[in-house]
Amino acid sequence: MRRIHFLVASIAAAVALPGCAPYVQSGMNTAVTDRVIDEAEIAEGHQPNVWVFLQDNAHQYRFVEDRAGRAIAIRSVRGQSSIALTGSDMPMVIVDGARLIDYDVLQQMPLEAVQRIELMGGGRGTSFEGTNAGSGVIYVHTRFASSGPGDERNNAGPR
Repeated sequence: MRRIHFLVASIAAAVALPGCAPYVQSGMNTAVTDRVIDEAEIAEGHQPNVWVFLQDNAHQYRFVEDRAGRAIAIRSVRGQSSIALTGSDMPMVIVDGARLIDYDVLQQMPLEAVQRIELMGGGRGTSFEGTNAGSGVIYVHTRFASSGPGDERNNAGPR
């Protein structure tokens, strides 16, 4: 009986320990957490577009640009997950229910067009968007076409 308890405790420790602690760099906690940026906080931002606003407010991600300054990728600060999948270090970006493939759209979208931005960590992201959202999800809801979690027009986003 004692051997079984030891075996179960060993398995639980092996499953729970890898990657369970938040990543901390230079005294700054950059652990992926859920966050909703509302209209008031967006209105306080004086950035020219959504890309720059996210650079200033979503510290759990690195925003990669080419030499010409065009947006090419968003990467998780934590890096790739232990499962080697292509793009496993990239959050899923969804604008008004449509998944973005070209991040250049965020540079072209004025901040005034955005109603709400939701930053969702990988754990909750996978529960809403599947295993491809292991590095999190960035939901961008615009004033013109977006709907809230309870709106019947669009089922995207957390409930």
